[in-house]
Amino acid sequence: LEWNKRLSPQSIKNWLTKTIKKKNKTIKTLFSGYYNYAEQYVKINGQWMYRLALFNIKNNILVQEKIVKQLNPRTVEKFIKEIKAQIPIIAITTDSKPYYRNIMDKLDIKHQLCIFHIKKEINTWIKKHNRKNKDNKEDLEKIIYYKNRIFEIIDVKNYNTAKRNYLKN
Repeated sequence: LEWNKRLSPQSIKNWLTKTIKKKNKTIKTLFSGYYNYAEQYVKINGQWMYRLALFNIKNNILVQEKIVKQLNPRTVEKFIKEIKAQIPIIAITTDSKPYYRNIMDKLDIKHQLCIFHIKKEINTWIKKHNRKNKDNKEDLEKIIYYKNRIFEIIDVKNYNTAKRNYLKN
């Protein structure tokens, strides 16, 4: 490469394409098989769209993203199916949209709910229950006690600690 020379956009594109093809062969080995799927509502050129994204959890890298106009189960399934054809997928963690389970089952992928969303759903259920049953404070105290125990179990960092603390005979 000589100094004071301007590369054409086509030369840069050609170089990137060739480099990316070489890198893709080695990048596949970097994928752990464990991913987090997320969606984001984004405004592009004044129009609201959805950004679908799959992240490699263990290596903390974005695997693939796609911008779509409509969000529905078919769109999500197609996105994940296309990625699965390229890299190994063992498990995907998602929020609690009901149709994710069906998609993962159909694609033969293990599915896990995000801990944050599990806790959020439990808290939401307790609030709804409390609104309906305001008179029964004793029941609410029991529910909150068990909720706290469940959260403790969820937050345990490893299996041996959970077994020692919560599986006492």
